[in-house]
Amino acid sequence: MKTIIIILTLLIQVAILNSQTPVKYEFRNKSEDGQNELRAIVNNKKYSLIRKSDALCIKKEKIADFDNDGYEDVLISIDQGCGAASCCGAEYQLFSFNGLEFVKSPVVGNDWNGIKISKAANKYLFEIDDTREGAGNYEFCNNSVETYTVENHNLKLVKVVKEVYVPSIKEVKSSEFENSDNQQLSLKYDLDSDNKIDNIVFEDFERWGRMYWRIEFGNGKVYEDNETWKRVGILKSKTKGFNDLVVDCDKVLKWNGKKYVGQ
Repeated sequence: MKTIIIILTLLIQVAILNSQTPVKYEFRNKSEDGQNELRAIVNNKKYSLIRKSDALCIKKEKIADFDNDGYEDVLISIDQGCGAASCCGAEYQLFSFNGLEFVKSPVVGNDWNGIKISKAANKYLFEIDDTREGAGNYEFCNNSVETYTVENHNLKLVKVVKEVYVPSIKEVKSSEFENSDNQQLSLKYDLDSDNKIDNIVFEDFERWGRMYWRIEFGNGKVYEDNETWKRVGILKSKTKGFNDLVVDCDKVLKWNGKKYVGQ
């Protein structure tokens, strides 16, 4: 009897799925500036999900039945910079049909690395970076990797991995340039244990909210580095007689005999 009930339940579910009307998504009227419209068609009825007046630059990430209800959903990315690559990361939004209407999820992410979509235990998972980066953004140590699934026709946050702040002895942050007239900042410390004070010099990279930096050693030598950071701090630990450095939130740099390299 139990087996018969299970079989009947499965047959009913299949019948329901087969009876549901397919959803068709259309991306239309792409303009020169990349702005786009998104429409959906269900049972010959048209739905305007994103209008031209919304002035959004969007693209399709994936169309699939993310919540296993028989209706295909669409996940889109929104380019806030509309092609200006150095402006902003990508945001993401889900549109899901519930049988009566489309549910529009809140916009999530500020992703510079591209969304990662996977499937486990018959559930779709969306891994999205939320990175505090972009034009004039001086924030640091607030980045996270967020994992979403789809539940009740909406994006549901199921996991968050945040950066872990590594404390330092002394440090300079790029935010110290914000709303300041300073052209340079400096951090003085004997980095190479030669009893001479060394000077780490920082210059504002306002476009990215970061800092250029160099080290003017007390012995007259100068170390130049092409990387830019939002924080540079000095650690107690040493490598080859030089203090290790921590940059941004948690990246450690160690002296290899010629230069500072990331670990």
